[in-house]
Amino acid sequence: MQSKHGLSDEDLVDDWVRWLEKSRHMSPNTVVAYRRDVGDFLGFANRLGADLAAIDRRLLRRYLAFLDTREFARSTIARRVSAVRSLFGFLEANYEEIEDPTGGLELRRTGRKLPDVLAPGEIDSLIESAIVGAGSGMGQIGPETIRDIALVELLYGSGLRISEALGLRVADWENSDFITVTGKGSKERKVPLSSPSKAAMQRYLNEARPELASRSNSPLDSLFINGRGKAMTPRDARRIFERAGVGGEGVGPHTLRHCFATHLLEGGADLRVIQEMLGHTSIATTQVYTHSSRGRMRRVFDASHPRA
Repeated sequence: MQSKHGLSDEDLVDDWVRWLEKSRHMSPNTVVAYRRDVGDFLGFANRLGADLAAIDRRLLRRYLAFLDTREFARSTIARRVSAVRSLFGFLEANYEEIEDPTGGLELRRTGRKLPDVLAPGEIDSLIESAIVGAGSGMGQIGPETIRDIALVELLYGSGLRISEALGLRVADWENSDFITVTGKGSKERKVPLSSPSKAAMQRYLNEARPELASRSNSPLDSLFINGRGKAMTPRDARRIFERAGVGGEGVGPHTLRHCFATHLLEGGADLRVIQEMLGHTSIATTQVYTHSSRGRMRRVFDASHPRA
């Protein structure tokens, strides 16, 4: 069905997606997820005979009830509702015949899952397992292993998102004590490099990357390259953890970001400084790591309070 502006629902969604990309500067992965979520919602509405202009709060409540019956995680439902809210907020502001029915729509609050965190010794084991998996001693390892060590050290030493690390270009590496990364919303930030990370990265660039790059006929400016000479993907990065078998199921590249923040906090770092290094817009997002550090809080309390 077409709107008064002669646009179909699909056209309206396309208009919204362009707005997400150009005005909200959302990452490509978030845009894809939002579009998929809205597509699922509109499919549900269409089965009930409703187009965008006809969707009301009652239909939205039916959709939430439907999601509950499918036993989706609360975080998944929250993301889907966020996508639908974003769509209707945009449409109401730009198309007079469409009203936003999402006002006052509430989700049941649930506890936030605490992030997985590896102990420092487990991170050492992760690096050692890469070497053992290569079947060599430290002095004789292949380019893929040198690259894996560099990536692990960078993720843990600087707290980068995997998308930020894999989005780096060769020109971004300055061999200084800081590295500039582009995070969510295309925002740039400078983060410090640990000494092991800097050394591992320099070895990768000097010894491993040239060989990996030679496996492709096309010049590539991506900093991290896979074994086929192509830009490394998040799936390539997850394989490092799958091979290592450290920390159990659910441990992956993003775990090292959690480790970075939690270990800094346990070492006495200020929460605002951690927020800046992680690139969090809100301090509330960073505060989840205070819950991860409750074990340390208890140990300090037991050691310090006279009535502990």
